[in-house]
Amino acid sequence: MKLIINAKIVLSDRVIEKNILVFNENITNILPVDDVRFYKKVEVIDAQGGYLTPGLINIHIHGFNGRDTMEANYEALDSISKSLLNTGVTGFLPTTMSMDILSIQKALLNIIECKHRGVSGSQILGINVEGPFINSKFKGAQAEEYIIEPNIEILLDYLEDIDDYHSSGNPKFRSIY
Repeated sequence: MKLIINAKIVLSDRVIEKNILVFNENITNILPVDDVRFYKKVEVIDAQGGYLTPGLINIHIHGFNGRDTMEANYEALDSISKSLLNTGVTGFLPTTMSMDILSIQKALLNIIECKHRGVSGSQILGINVEGPFINSKFKGAQAEEYIIEPNIEILLDYLEDIDDYHSSGNPKFRSIY
């Protein structure tokens, strides 16, 4: 059992103060600060007036801390996951860039393997396929020579892990074409 004291606890509809958060692996209770006297021999973490929020989810991230999704290896995604966890992100969707199809498929396969193997920090929740199916007018840093029209055939082997895939089995592509 552990307690977090002196935190501004962010809830879905408000921020509360003068409470303690009680947890083990999961949050078990939020109680008035006076109830701390009922807990003996527990670890107490003093938030020193900081904010305590639920874990954040990053749904669009190509890379972080010098590593990139398109490196297509475990070490890169594991490094990204550890770095993200230090920023409060507990789940993320590695995001592809516009590159040749084989490089994209290699990255997709790696993301799926890392998701099932597990990484050391923030969890891989799925995949965000940004490139190569984007409008060249809004390409940003994407390499224009790799931008192509949407083609479901390229992604068929990866659909259940892509964030736009619905459990009904019907892929949904968001496009700005």
